[in-house]
Amino acid sequence: MVSALKSLFKYWGDLETKHKGIICYVYGLMAAVCFTSVNFFVKSLSHLSPSEILFYRSVELYLLTLGMMKSQNMQFHYKDPKINRLLLSRSFFGLIAMSLNFYGIQLLPLSEASVISQTTPVIVGVLATIFLGEKYELSQLWGALFCMSGVLLVVKPAFLFPTDEVKTDSDNQRLTGIITLLTGTIFVSSTQVLIKKVGAKTNEGVVTLHFAAVTSIFCPILALFQGFHSLTLLDVIKLMINGVCSFCGQMLRNKSYILGNPGKVAIMSYFGIIYSLFLDVYVLGSKPDTYSLLGAFCIFCSLFVFLYKIVMKEKRGK
Repeated sequence: MVSALKSLFKYWGDLETKHKGIICYVYGLMAAVCFTSVNFFVKSLSHLSPSEILFYRSVELYLLTLGMMKSQNMQFHYKDPKINRLLLSRSFFGLIAMSLNFYGIQLLPLSEASVISQTTPVIVGVLATIFLGEKYELSQLWGALFCMSGVLLVVKPAFLFPTDEVKTDSDNQRLTGIITLLTGTIFVSSTQVLIKKVGAKTNEGVVTLHFAAVTSIFCPILALFQGFHSLTLLDVIKLMINGVCSFCGQMLRNKSYILGNPGKVAIMSYFGIIYSLFLDVYVLGSKPDTYSLLGAFCIFCSLFVFLYKIVMKEKRGK
């Protein structure tokens, strides 16, 4: 059994080396499914505070990452102060990003929250060009504009979709959720660029381990203001699955950014919109309007064209 696993890991490692130009996008796609699942469980645990959910998630994420790193003899510490500063910066940015995202997800329907979160690839592409010197292609720009059009159809800002209806508490809650999530995406984008910057000098495990450690320490402090609640058995099960999905998502995303161009790989997260729409309609029972469906379709088309170009480029390279 052990020898079979070693052979499998060796085979996959060789595959990564040989086809990293497409494997990075596969990892990005898988990470999108994992993180959308995380959002689903956060939504279903809305009776708990965001910092409370993030605390339980971070503790489990830390333990899983620690176990994985020990089993693969990964390096835990680095002597270079610059690397450690980058790891801490990524961790604190991640703490702020996840706190904002979890709060915004609890205020909005899952499909809408997921679509708003998908402004991240646009920001990542710009930041990767500025700070990492990555090439920003014309196709990325058109794809980003098309995706942003889809986001606008889902968000439906008042200056584009005026209405004579009197604003209600529900409308104000929705606006708060939108602003919170958009702010969160800026911090998420920053963490993803930092992963690429520090990832080439470290490994995918240590990045996640530092993030989990920082959030595990600071979330209880935030929870003092938001409150701790008693947990049912179902809550515990959901939190445990949430932690596993977070672990898998973090590992896959870190690896995808290390292997590929963050600005391009980040576009794979748009697949999470389709998955979240499915969960929203068939699991949570929400009914998205025509504009939301049209917006999701625009984003899906952009993703499909992008994936097609990647596959064709890989075939030409053979």
